[in-house]
Amino acid sequence: MERTFAVETAATGPMGFPLDKVVQIAICEIHGGEFKTVFAESIRTDPLDLGKEPLDLLSEMYGIHAEDLYSGVPEESVVDKVRGMLVGQECVSFDVVEVFGKFLSYEPWNLASQATLLPSVSRFLPAAATALPEEDVDPLKKAYDVLCPGDPAGTEGEKGAQARAQMTASVVCALTEAGLFRFRTILTGGQSRTGCRGTSGRKGWPPVSRALCSI
Repeated sequence: MERTFAVETAATGPMGFPLDKVVQIAICEIHGGEFKTVFAESIRTDPLDLGKEPLDLLSEMYGIHAEDLYSGVPEESVVDKVRGMLVGQECVSFDVVEVFGKFLSYEPWNLASQATLLPSVSRFLPAAATALPEEDVDPLKKAYDVLCPGDPAGTEGEKGAQARAQMTASVVCALTEAGLFRFRTILTGGQSRTGCRGTSGRKGWPPVSRALCSI
């Protein structure tokens, strides 16, 4: 069975390249009915180059602080590792436009046409797991809390790219198990893949089917 990679980022703003930049990226591999985190890294950034507004956004939305940026890895190294993992692979994000459309398709990542993008996970959510416009909530966190009760990925309240990738992988697997999400595999002639159940390796998977049946 082919692998699929759940990719999530933390960025300095909502506008995308070139006005904003990625400062964290994480990747979870979904394969054989399980998922695991295969990459998670902060990109070394001088907070003084960002200014107060981006720093406030990073702190509020992702729990990322100045010391996290100082201690990151050089961007070139992160880009090389990410491209080495994702080029030629199937990728998915909770919102593909936010991750790939605004950032990873452009410099320095240059993943446009280099990876097969599955539809955004958010398109497959049942109504009860979908954040309404008037709700002041993180749409991914709401979907995760509804579809994956008990925090099976062990995110423990974290909000950075790694926790987001783990939540996305969990939601993908919950939807797939319930028959609400199908992997549309272009590389294998359009065959669907089913039966994916997520696991973090630290906690048992909750009764997702029961939760979905009540929606």
